Amino acid sequence: FTRSIRIMGEIYMLICCCCFDDGGVQVFRLGTEEQVPYRMAVHPRGDGVLCAFPNGCRLVRWESPEGDNPHSLVLRSDQEALVKLNDVGLQLAVSFSGEGSILATGGEDGHLRVFKWPGMETVIEEPDAETSVKDLSFSSDEMFLVVNRSSGPSRVWDLKSSEAVANLPREQVSDFFVCQFALVYFLCLKCTSDSYISREKYLASADFLLSLTIVRFSLLQQCKVITAK
Repeated sequence: FTRSIRIMGEIYMLICCCCFDDGGVQVFRLGTEEQVPYRMAVHPRGDGVLCAFPNGCRLVRWESPEGDNPHSLVLRSDQEALVKLNDVGLQLAVSFSGEGSILATGGEDGHLRVFKWPGMETVIEEPDAETSVKDLSFSSDEMFLVVNRSSGPSRVWDLKSSEAVANLPREQVSDFFVCQFALVYFLCLKCTSDSYISREKYLASADFLLSLTIVRFSLLQQCKVITAK
């Protein structure tokens, strides 16, 4: 896992804890100076960890140096991998698809960017200066991406056609905070005085009303049980 910490007032570090096949555990650190990594996404096949800083994104890779120590890693910043994201401002949502072939980022400035990985060819680009991107999630088959913004409907994108194929409108008394694909269903958390979860299978929807404030939820793989508390 990775995380950022603040030390000595204004110095920040990226921490990587590695569990090796023989049971060994080591912690490695990379200083980021005064840059705070607000969001992070680890590539599922080990290409590195994408860090979203206030002025743009940076990719940190880990490498095994030559030598006799099997528990040694070197963290290094790859300045060339994310040239298209170097100066795009703060990204509030960053995610790799399950197989790691697609990268999506959503900015505080409302700009949605989706790329093929690692070539960084553009799949979707949607600027929207009136909103911010709050959350995004890939479907398990990498065919769809759901994007939740600070206002307006949550939108489902077809990654093959690069077109929006569904919208989930928000009501006047509710707001969306989290969106997620399970194996079949797209879930979106709504927080109101009488909070409820709205579930839709791409275009078909059903609502479930709960008389409690939802602060977190989890899913079984088949999406038969939803827990919230």
